[in-house]
Amino acid sequence: MAGEIDAVKALCQHCVSDYDAFMALMQESNGNSAQREEEKAKLSSPSCLLFPEEHQEVQLDMMGTIAPALKINLRAAAKEWREKMRDLHGDRLWWGQFQEEGDTGAIPQEDGAVINLDCAHEQCNLKGETALGMPLYVYKEEVYEGISNIQIMASTSCALSDDKFRCLHHGEVIKKYLTVMYPRIKVSFDVIPSTAQRYSRMIFAGQLLGPPAVSSILPALVRSRSTIIVESLELYPWLSRAYAKQANGELVKGESSRVYYDLSHLRLRSTIQHLHSSSESSVMDVAAVPILATSSPSIDDFLWSTPYNPAQCRQLRGKLGSWVQDLLYAKKYGQYVTPLDGYAGRADRDFVPTQTQLYRSPTTYKWLETVYPDCKLYILTLTGLCKTMRTLDMHRIMFVGDSLSLHFSESFFKLLGFGDTPATDESLFWHKTITCPIFENNPESKFEIVFTRNDELNGETAPTSYGKFNCNDGYCHPWLETYASNPARTLLVANSGSHIHELSEFQQNFVAFLKMVDDTHRPQDIVFFRTTVPGHRDCLLEDIKPYSDYTEYSETSTKLWDWHKIPYYNDYAAYTLDRRKHEGNAELQISRARIELLDVMPMTVLRPDGHASGKDCNGCGIRKGKLGDCLHYSLPGPMDWWSHLLYSNLRDIATEEEKVLDI
Repeated sequence: MAGEIDAVKALCQHCVSDYDAFMALMQESNGNSAQREEEKAKLSSPSCLLFPEEHQEVQLDMMGTIAPALKINLRAAAKEWREKMRDLHGDRLWWGQFQEEGDTGAIPQEDGAVINLDCAHEQCNLKGETALGMPLYVYKEEVYEGISNIQIMASTSCALSDDKFRCLHHGEVIKKYLTVMYPRIKVSFDVIPSTAQRYSRMIFAGQLLGPPAVSSILPALVRSRSTIIVESLELYPWLSRAYAKQANGELVKGESSRVYYDLSHLRLRSTIQHLHSSSESSVMDVAAVPILATSSPSIDDFLWSTPYNPAQCRQLRGKLGSWVQDLLYAKKYGQYVTPLDGYAGRADRDFVPTQTQLYRSPTTYKWLETVYPDCKLYILTLTGLCKTMRTLDMHRIMFVGDSLSLHFSESFFKLLGFGDTPATDESLFWHKTITCPIFENNPESKFEIVFTRNDELNGETAPTSYGKFNCNDGYCHPWLETYASNPARTLLVANSGSHIHELSEFQQNFVAFLKMVDDTHRPQDIVFFRTTVPGHRDCLLEDIKPYSDYTEYSETSTKLWDWHKIPYYNDYAAYTLDRRKHEGNAELQISRARIELLDVMPMTVLRPDGHASGKDCNGCGIRKGKLGDCLHYSLPGPMDWWSHLLYSNLRDIATEEEKVLDI
C-alpha cells in the first residue's frame, strides 16, 4: 500500500506544482485578464497522471502500481452513484429518458452506447483549448448495429466555454446523423453537469467511444466492455505504448507485480490529419481516424466527409439514399434477357409494353446514395463478378434460406445475363456452373452457384421434398454437409427470419447457425447474413411509389404475419455480428470465417411497389381473402438491388485482399 501511495505522489507532483505556480501567477496578475489568459496558455499541458510526457516506461510502471486500486475505487464510486440515482429516479433517468413503457427490444437497455464530447485537455477555460471531431462515418463503423440506445454527452465546461456554439453544434450534428442512420434506436444529446453522472455512464455503458479527449481515459481504463479510443500522442502518449505492449503479449507489471491493465476490452484506433484528397488512400491504414478541431471553419464539411478508403463503404451502402426513377437504367440494366419462369416472373411474362410505358414501373427505379455518393452500388455483371471471383480465388457462391432466398438466388443468376431459369417454385436445391468469359489474357475460369432451401438455417440432415414440411410449417433441406465438404473457397449468403414468429426462437437459431459455421473450420470463406425484410401493408394500393424515408415507411408498419417483429430479429443479428467482429483475440479472429451483415432492409422497406400482388401484375400473388402477397417481390424488381449490394460489398473485400497482396 505504501508503494501505491508513493506512486500516486510521484505522478501528481507535477500537477500540484503547476497548480501552485498557476495560482501564484494569478495573484501577481492583479486581475489583468490578458495576463491571466497568457499564463493559462503556458500551463495548458501539465505533466500529471494523464499527461506523462517524459520517461514513459517509468510512468507506466508507476501507473501499473496504482491501477488495481484505481479500477476498484472508480468502479465502486460509479456503481454507488448509479444505484443511488436508480433508487431516486429509476432507469428512466439513468438512461436519459430512453426507456419507454412497454418497449421490448432485442438488446438489453444497459447495452447502450455513450459518446463523450469534451475539450481535448478537459480544460475548456484555457485560451486556445478546443474539442476535437472525427467524421460521422466513424460512429457508424463503431456503434454496434441493433444497440438499444445511444447517448451523446457533453461536459458542462465544453457547453459553457468560449467555443460553446461549436460544442453544442457538434453534438446536435452527431445526433441528427445517428438518428437517421439508426432509425429504430433512441438517440439523445445531453449536457451533463455532474462529473459523477458522466463517469458512471461512461464506465457502465455497453460501449464507450468519442473523439480524443482526456476525460474519456480514466473511464476507459476501468471498464471491462467495448471501448474505442482514438490515439493521441499529445494527450495520452503512454496509452499507445501500453496498448502495443499488450498487443505483443507483454505483461507490464507495477511495483507489486500485478498486471497493471487489462486492455482486452479496448481498441486503440490510429489517427491521421484530415485528407483533402483520396490520392493517398491506397497507402493509408483503413482503421486510421481523421481528426480536426471543432473550431476549424471547415468542421461541418469534415464531419460529413466520405471515407477515404472504399473498403469502409460496406458499413454505409444502402442506408442513406433514395430511390429515383431512371428510364436509361431500366433499359440498360433493369430487365432480364428473358422473363423468369415461375411465381416471381409472372408479372414480367404478362407485361405488354406500350408507347407510354416501355417497362414495368418497379424496374425503373435505381438506388442513389445521397450522403455518401462515393459509396455507390455497382451494377452486377458477369464480367465484373468473374474478375472479383478471380481476385478472391473463390469458386462457389452458396445461397441458403427460405423462398425469398430462392428468389434472391434467381435474381443473382438472371442479372448475369443468362436466359434460362435455374429452378422451379418447388425447388429445394439448385446448382449451376458458370463459365467466365476470357478477358485480359486470363485463362478460362469457372465457379458454381448453389441454392438450398432451409427456412431455419438448422443442421437438418434428412432430405425432404416439396409439399413435405419438416420444420414447423416450412422446409429445412440439408445444406451443411454440402457446404463443408467442398474445399473450394466459398461465399455463403444465408438468411432466416420470415418463418419465425418469436424473437427468442430467432436468437436461438442464429447463435446455432454461427456455431455450425465456426465448427466447419473454414476461415478462408466469406459469409454474409442477409437481413430479413418485412412485407408492406399497402402494396395493393393504386399508384404506389417508393417511400422517401424510413419515417414514411414506419407509419405503415403492420403486425400482419408478425412482420413488426422482423426489425428486432435484424437488430439482434447485427448486434451479435458487430460484437463478434470486434471482440476476441487476433488468433480467434483469423481462425474462423469472416461473417458480415448484408443489410438489405433499409433500402428495401422503402419499396412497397413491385410485390407479387402489386398493381403491375393483375391477379398475381397468393391471396387469402382480401390479402395479397405483399412479402415476395416480382422479378425483375426491387430485389435485384440485393444482388447489386452483395456484389458491391464482395468487390470491396476483393479490393482489400488485392491491396494486402500488393504490399
